[in-house]
Amino acid sequence: MKTVSRIINLVIYGITILVTIIMFGIYFSSTEPAVKLGTSTDVGFFLTYGLGIVAIIALIASVIMDMLSNPKGLQGSAISAGVLLVLALISYFSSGAEVTPLYQKFGVDASLSQLLGGGLVMSYILTLGSIAILVVSEVISSFNNR
Repeated sequence: MKTVSRIINLVIYGITILVTIIMFGIYFSSTEPAVKLGTSTDVGFFLTYGLGIVAIIALIASVIMDMLSNPKGLQGSAISAGVLLVLALISYFSSGAEVTPLYQKFGVDASLSQLLGGGLVMSYILTLGSIAILVVSEVISSFNNR
């Protein structure tokens, strides 16, 4: 498994270096500014998109392989995902759906306003929860070290 991972990494690095060389070659070979910026930038964007898609596919494959090799570890992940889903639903339904003239200027309707508000509420809850867990764990560890 480690050999396959190393080979995949080397291939991705090689493709990245090759496309970067091509991108710089296009940039420095042309004297016309539109060609310099347009083509070389497009190559860079396509490289980024391609590597992003490869990364997402590799992530999904890694998760599936991990689930197949360790089904008991799936329980903790399922509980975490369930808690996040419940938190997202609570945040969504507790947020308002008001639409001000400023929101309408940017094309925000009532459902999008509620979705954005739910995202903000969830961010606030997760941030405050993380800070609380950090403080509590530090206090507990300071008492345990005495």
